[in-house]
Amino acid sequence: AESLSVYAQCIQDLHVDNLGVVGTRLLLTKIGILDVSLSFMERVIARFPCFACQGAASWGAPSEKTVHCYAEYDVEVGSGPLAGALLRENGLRGPSGPPPRWLRATALPISAFVNRELCAEFQLLEATCEALARALAGSGYHESSRAQVHGSMQVLVTGASCMSCVGAFRQFQLLWPGIRLSVGTVRVRGIAATFDDSGIFHSRGMVVQRELGD
Repeated sequence: AESLSVYAQCIQDLHVDNLGVVGTRLLLTKIGILDVSLSFMERVIARFPCFACQGAASWGAPSEKTVHCYAEYDVEVGSGPLAGALLRENGLRGPSGPPPRWLRATALPISAFVNRELCAEFQLLEATCEALARALAGSGYHESSRAQVHGSMQVLVTGASCMSCVGAFRQFQLLWPGIRLSVGTVRVRGIAATFDDSGIFHSRGMVVQRELGD
């Protein structure tokens, strides 16, 4: 809780809600969260139209448009292997939805009245925590039990994550230290598309480029 308070104060001091695609990628890399694999990104874009049809506003800057977040995890828990996939959209949790139990959102200085618990990334990470805890048969609240969960999780987002969601990714890391977390961002211009050998997805005016480490 103290670390989260320090993080929240740092955001207030910087007076920033979002670092943009490149800045967010740099920060995620700094805390040990790498980019997703090219094959994962390509597969998600091919499967879900919402990842291949973002507007020009999502190119390189924060956007107020709909944000989608998709993840796949493949882990080993006490009861054996566990794999799953989740898709979330920002703002869709109903008013009667349960409050988060695992993660804490951070109030941001510019859009101070936006409920960051409704961010697509936050909802997805919270739901993943619930799924993993259920697989641990009630022992998920014990740090020693969570530490026994090992595997990987890849997350793809259609826009630059806000600073609250970056904090949520870090909280997830600390809760589940044995899960290798990778996060990628799709940046799109225009409409429609294929990846070439350089890792750039081209077609009819659309460009999707993976960030650092291509």
